[in-house]
Amino acid sequence: MSKSYSTSNASNPTPPPSRLRTAAAILAGGRAKRFGGGLKPLLQLPNGKTILENLICEVRKCNIESVVLSTNTPAPFAEFGIPAIADARPGSGPCGGIASVIENLENSMDTVLFVPGDAPAFTSAVGTALLEALKSSLDSVPAVFAEADGTFHPTFAAVRTNALEIINEQLDCGVRKMMDVWDDIGAHPVEFDDPTPFTNINTEEEWQNYQGMT
Repeated sequence: MSKSYSTSNASNPTPPPSRLRTAAAILAGGRAKRFGGGLKPLLQLPNGKTILENLICEVRKCNIESVVLSTNTPAPFAEFGIPAIADARPGSGPCGGIASVIENLENSMDTVLFVPGDAPAFTSAVGTALLEALKSSLDSVPAVFAEADGTFHPTFAAVRTNALEIINEQLDCGVRKMMDVWDDIGAHPVEFDDPTPFTNINTEEEWQNYQGMT
């Protein structure tokens, strides 16, 4: 595993560059088989917002220029008014969605913050920390992703758009697991003390349990 960055004591090997052009992408392309095929981003939180509304609100606090949605079924999300980007490699998992987003944004953005669409507890503090970790890292680091309590959360990530070629090389070789891709291209984990923001809703039972805790 590559060098790890800590949000409580981040190293700064190079001076931070001038402001990077940054977008955020919400990954909503999964088929949600374990959730009965339901649209998890549209689940309603106790504050009355859907998970997607909450994610849009939080990522917009991260000093970004635009928000996009990675999905092959844009119609249910049309009311939110954010551009949808289809997966150019259906069946390739979140890595395919990430590659498709970067391909669409590489000429206008320097970095992209990625967040899964089923993360009800995500906060802007997490997104900002990931972006700052990438900005302060060496240019040779193509991406950073979250780690908390010894668990990796690879779909919570900040990625340089110039990493598209090496990500596509992994996809061309048949690599589909997100952690395998990050390992192979030299992405770095960013350590967080609190695992709560990385909660994912995969099943109805997990959703019920989450609602019971909030």
